[in-house]
Amino acid sequence: MNDSRTIRGKKFNCSFAWLLEKYKLSDKFAIKENIEVKYPGHPKFVFVTAANDAYFKTLRVLIATIKQRFGCKEKVIAYDLGNITQNKSMMAELNSVCNLTWRTFNFSQMDVGRVRQLSSYAFKLFVIADVFLEHDTVFWVDTSIVFHNNNNTKPILASIQTGKIGPVQMPSSECEQMQILC
Repeated sequence: MNDSRTIRGKKFNCSFAWLLEKYKLSDKFAIKENIEVKYPGHPKFVFVTAANDAYFKTLRVLIATIKQRFGCKEKVIAYDLGNITQNKSMMAELNSVCNLTWRTFNFSQMDVGRVRQLSSYAFKLFVIADVFLEHDTVFWVDTSIVFHNNNNTKPILASIQTGKIGPVQMPSSECEQMQILC
């Protein structure tokens, strides 16, 4: 390098650069303007989750509480992480939910090895990046989340809009201040 900058760390494997392009994460797609945070009820807002068949029961509860607290028109995108799409009874139930978009997660885009293991949670990055191609505000919810009312999202989203907290929040398991978990 001809300038005085120092580069440390492992060199990025450029064979994965196509992922940055696919999800518009490379420098050429840098966002130049401030995008207003959207709230539930807005067409560019969406709740997003993912589950495999082992978490189908909690997925059902999550979707039900979103629909109860925010209304049937609230959009939810859910990704199959394994064995739900093939199950006819599970799919019959999911297909009956209004404004639920069901997608099968494409594991082939992930590097072979530990990253493909569900326990690494790397799939979340791919799911969120995929949904951000369509929506301005993506509210990721694990299947363990239960909404007690429809006001829980407002303080989080307002704080993101004003810059008081960063654009990505990962609340602790206690969530006392947000009262999202049961």
